[in-house]
Amino acid sequence: EQLRLLHVDANHLEDLSACLGLLQGVQLLELNISGNPCTESDSSQHHVVSNMPSVTVLDGSAVTSLDRALASQYFLMLEEHRAETAAQRPRTAAPEIAGHSFHPAPRGSFGGLLRSARANKFDDMLLGRRQPSIAALA
Repeated sequence: EQLRLLHVDANHLEDLSACLGLLQGVQLLELNISGNPCTESDSSQHHVVSNMPSVTVLDGSAVTSLDRALASQYFLMLEEHRAETAAQRPRTAAPEIAGHSFHPAPRGSFGGLLRSARANKFDDMLLGRRQPSIAALA
């Protein structure tokens, strides 16, 4: 019998990659890791959704196809940003530890400002906004 449900919320887990590595190959259906330091990052949900495709419930919420698409889009944009940054950085310079400078896609295209709360949070994270976007308030 396989492990299908794992609740490790509020266990002081620090390293999300290490946690996901331990679960590699396990076909979990439900995972609750909320309340841990490793989930404080805005990208932690995207990491779990991308690395554990069998998970259908994460921290008590259903994982939707939109969540999976946003996670995929997040990593594509992050890789593009890293490539742009590496191309612009002089080879002798130390790595920058600056904020990200993502730009939203045009309204109406995939990755644009969508009307779901998760999508607006994703847009705000990529744009570096600290306040909710206007679309999130509409």
